[in-house]
Amino acid sequence: MRHAKAAEYYNRAKILFYTDQENNPIVCLQSIMLFYWWAPRGPALVHKDAAWWWTGIAIKYAQQMGLHREPKNVCDVGGDAVQGLRRRIWWTLFARERLTGMCQGRPLTINPEDCNVREVSLEDFGSSEDARVDVFIYWVRLCGIIGRVSQHLSRNLEQALFPTTLAEELIGWAHSLPSHLELPDMADRARKFNRDVLKLHLPYLTTVTILHLNWSSQHPSQPWPEAYTAAVLSASCVTRIFKDFLARGEIRFLGAIACWYVGVAIIALLQTQQIDCLAECGAEDIRILRLALNELASLWPSTAIFVKGFDRLRAFESLGARRDGGAALNPQVPRTTGNTATSGLSDLNWPHGVDWQSYFPHVTTRTCGLAGILLAEPHQPEIWGDLSWLGDATTYFQDLFDSSDALLDPYLENLSALCRIDDQIRL
Repeated sequence: MRHAKAAEYYNRAKILFYTDQENNPIVCLQSIMLFYWWAPRGPALVHKDAAWWWTGIAIKYAQQMGLHREPKNVCDVGGDAVQGLRRRIWWTLFARERLTGMCQGRPLTINPEDCNVREVSLEDFGSSEDARVDVFIYWVRLCGIIGRVSQHLSRNLEQALFPTTLAEELIGWAHSLPSHLELPDMADRARKFNRDVLKLHLPYLTTVTILHLNWSSQHPSQPWPEAYTAAVLSASCVTRIFKDFLARGEIRFLGAIACWYVGVAIIALLQTQQIDCLAECGAEDIRILRLALNELASLWPSTAIFVKGFDRLRAFESLGARRDGGAALNPQVPRTTGNTATSGLSDLNWPHGVDWQSYFPHVTTRTCGLAGILLAEPHQPEIWGDLSWLGDATTYFQDLFDSSDALLDPYLENLSALCRIDDQIRL
């Protein structure tokens, strides 16, 4: 069928909204919520076509309509069915803002103390028996926790202790899932593939990863943070989910935020390349995630910032290989971080009052390659002192992917080309 380009449809709809061509505010709100899926440029640029921009517009519009409060009389808004729709809209906006705020390091505008609308429930979906209803309800609950994690990270830049209470909330969410929403046993060939259940676990695993990255460990010779056990295992679980998506051609059903899930996971998995017993499985996971990132890049232009960022890290890793005689890329060569040789699995431990295995109630040694190692090996705790590293992690991600990084710019052009040639040869 011949039709206009997507950008033209988007511009038409935007004009219709701003010129008040639609009199029904609910229809207007439903329409501009679709703009969330339009991502022509990355979030680092200031523009009015971003998911963050349209989410903010939709929230203000919804607040004008009073969606953040329960009506005194349901009949005033059109009855139970309409109020159910209003709640679904409001909690969608709430969850989107929390998730996008965490991803982009932005302040949140919805204050739960200003709202008395009740939590979305099965009744708000009418007579629907769609299995995705439960997915939506638990996604909203998860995004509420993610929002509190985001606020903690952004508000405690100087002296940020580990948010044990929030970590326990995440663990409680994972343990509260009904059986049909649990992370399935990936090795079970008879299991039924459920895209929505797997997507539900991506923001959870990514948040666990972020909480267990040590940004203060960054060294001029290693521009990425250290990752502890929970971060490495959750990143590997993310990889296993994307492996399923790739195998079934399901990548096209993921939104632009999926590239952020991939990016965070790769950052954590880089730590495995410093530990001999994890290097092979970790390198395979990174390869799978890079394939997923390339697939996402063909769908979402905003993915380019992650592709370029990891090309830069690949370039830096190549430099490390030349300095260390191949140690940075060869799993058989002992690795070093800065001037200190890494020892082994014990380096991934960090006692902070939370059992890292409790994050993964449904993960087994069969889930992924790294799970088979990390869950099977006994870990000896290692004492860490200053915990003030836990600042606004999203700020560090922006620095990591900043194209103006003076450390790598002199080598970027030639080495990125070599890396792309290497990828083509591998394929």
